[in-house]
Order: sequence, then C-alpha cells, then structure tokens
Amino acid sequence: MYKIIITSTVSIFISLFSYSMSFHSSTLINYQVEDSLQPVSDTVSLLNYALKFNPTEINITNSIFKSTELNQFLLNANKVELKTKTDFDLFIVLLVLKEYELQMTKFHQGFDLFSNKIGNGSYIIDSFFEIANVSKDVKWLNSSFIMDFIASNEKFKNQPSIVEIVAKINSLPK
Repeated sequence: MYKIIITSTVSIFISLFSYSMSFHSSTLINYQVEDSLQPVSDTVSLLNYALKFNPTEINITNSIFKSTELNQFLLNANKVELKTKTDFDLFIVLLVLKEYELQMTKFHQGFDLFSNKIGNGSYIIDSFFEIANVSKDVKWLNSSFIMDFIASNEKFKNQPSIVEIVAKINSLPK
C-alpha cells in the first residue's frame, strides 16, 4: 500500500515539475530581445526538427519539453522569422500530427488542443490554428481535427511523411 502511495506521489511530483519547467522555460522567450534570437538558417533544419520529434507525453507542451533539441530550437528561434520559412506549415502540421498519433496509439483517442496551449505548445497550437483557419471563437477542438484538415488539404495529404503517419493512425484498431 505504501509503495503505491509513494509511487503515485512521485509520479505527480514529476508531472508537476515537468509542467512547471516547460511553463517557466517558455515564458523566458517573451523577455528576449528580437536581435538576440537565432535566425533559422534553412527549411531543411526546420523539417529535420519535425521529423526527429518523437512525442512521449499526452500533451504536446510536455512532449516538446522532453525533446531537448526541439525545445531549445523553439526557445531560441526568432518566431516571427520562423513563420516566413517555406516549410513552416509542414513543420507545424507534422508536430501536431505526430502528437495525435501518440494519443491514438497509447490512449485510443484524441485530446483537446486548447489544453496544450502552454509554453512552446502554445506557439505550435496557435500556429496550427492559423494554418487551418480555426475560428478564434472555438473553445474546444479535439486533436483528431488534424486528420480532417489533412484530408481536405492538397498541400499536405500527399506529402510522404504525412501519408506514412496517417496510414499508421488509420491502421490502428478502432
């Protein structure tokens, strides 16, 4: 009985610490001067970050935080310049899709995207909403929306990395 209580307490503490660290780390970006942010050199590196992203948590914010390389990139990148890159939309869609794949694989359901809007997860979700033209009046949106968005978008539905992930999701038991 004591082992269960201690294990539960430790798990809660680790979750809270992870959340706290991702929130505090991400808020630092707001205080940086634009000139001190690193320029994004090319779109190849942008896509490499997305392709290497391997989410491990139900929440994209925590998955990004645990992906040290991606987290540091997002903390240090000039976010205004980042949105001007050719493959920015693909970068964002891949990150959201990979997170949805994890949710479906581990939990057999999608989760609310708005609950992911903390730290770097907020930047990714807000960017996805801009790309997908999601109304600002929407208060709840399941992450499964990414599948509908891709299916209705010629730019993404035939992109090889996306096709592969969508096929994996579609092959999961219903």
